[in-house]
Amino acid sequence: MYELALFSASLLESAGIKGVRLAIATPEEKPLQVFGTGLAEEVSELLAERDIEVVSGVHPLGVEGGLLNVVPQGEVEASAVVALPTHEGRAVEGIAHDSKGFVAVDEYCRVTETERLFAVGDVTTFPVKQGGIATQQADTAAALIAAEVGVEIDPIPFDPVLRAVLWTGKSPRYLHARIKGGKGETPFLSEEPTAKLSEAKIFGRYLTPFLASLGHE
Repeated sequence: MYELALFSASLLESAGIKGVRLAIATPEEKPLQVFGTGLAEEVSELLAERDIEVVSGVHPLGVEGGLLNVVPQGEVEASAVVALPTHEGRAVEGIAHDSKGFVAVDEYCRVTETERLFAVGDVTTFPVKQGGIATQQADTAAALIAAEVGVEIDPIPFDPVLRAVLWTGKSPRYLHARIKGGKGETPFLSEEPTAKLSEAKIFGRYLTPFLASLGHE
């Protein structure tokens, strides 16, 4: 949603269109708060520079008469609204899941209270849903599976690192944070890719180099 707003602002600017108000209504207290407070402040400054308003800490309910109704209370004037989908799990018969259909896993991505069953990606109860996180979960599960069939490898528990490219309509921003408890730690934002950051939209230890090799071919 932040990328959509930033791209819209760039298109309006390049077309010389003035007087259009862009606003984002989000449950987050700060933009991209999952990356941590410091990085969220930098993203807030970027949005402010582009005249994009952020209405934080609210949940949209619906649109009526040119107004977006939000809770706990308030309204946002809007002639057009774009809504993002909510996260919903896909309950699979025979696999334990929570009330929303998500599957709980342990530190090695093994489905809890089961044997020889693993889950990775958006279907798990891990609160951050992102392709790069899914690849890290897959690496964790694959290492344990290999070890259990006799491969000499020391499985490492899932230790998520969140990397992302924020496309802005101008120069991209590269984001990095180590996640603990669903929130970012030691985050940083860069205008250039670094050793820890990739230009790839989805970052994975094995997936990103593989996709890059296909691109070169």
